[in-house]
Amino acid sequence: QAGSKILSGVQSGGTANNNDRVNEIYKKTGKHPALAGYDYIFLQYSPTPAGWDWVVNYGDISAAKEQWKNNGLVSFMWHWNVPNSEADWEKGKSGDFSGYNFYCDKTSFSIVRALQEGTWENEFILKDIEKVAGYLKLLQQEGIPVLWRPLHEAAGNYSLYGSNGAWFWWGRGGADACRKLWKLLRDKLEGEYGLDNLIWVWTL
Repeated sequence: QAGSKILSGVQSGGTANNNDRVNEIYKKTGKHPALAGYDYIFLQYSPTPAGWDWVVNYGDISAAKEQWKNNGLVSFMWHWNVPNSEADWEKGKSGDFSGYNFYCDKTSFSIVRALQEGTWENEFILKDIEKVAGYLKLLQQEGIPVLWRPLHEAAGNYSLYGSNGAWFWWGRGGADACRKLWKLLRDKLEGEYGLDNLIWVWTL
């Protein structure tokens, strides 16, 4: 489409893994959005515990399959929730994620320590990467390419957040740490877990 058209899309709402907004646009215009975006924001809660119908189950890829079947592109981002402390990480193992967040002002999670082997932070992110790889592989098995947008908006906004600038924990350690995390994520997803359906998207 380069030089001739612009593709427009919509980010899914609600539980971040449905086509409610896609279908709303279709009802009003008779056309499906060229791009539908989804989010692994509730990764910790998936697969859905019994009775937790409000939480998304990323093992259900019907929304993405429907979008692809309708000749639309599929995009996934990841608001990567992390524990604020080692104690919160331990609580998370039993399903208590009250101490998890992704905003810098809500968590003290260290990207620098997360990149160091042998730390609990490193163990945590490696397990999360393995988990998200499993869900991305479901899309690969269906032949669905994914515009993959992790570590989004790492630069944040200096006018709102001061000299640090970062909105999210993955931007708090500066450019070098964020680059290293990006490389780790890519090495793991493509190299170790064999994903070949990802089109990597960087957003400032």
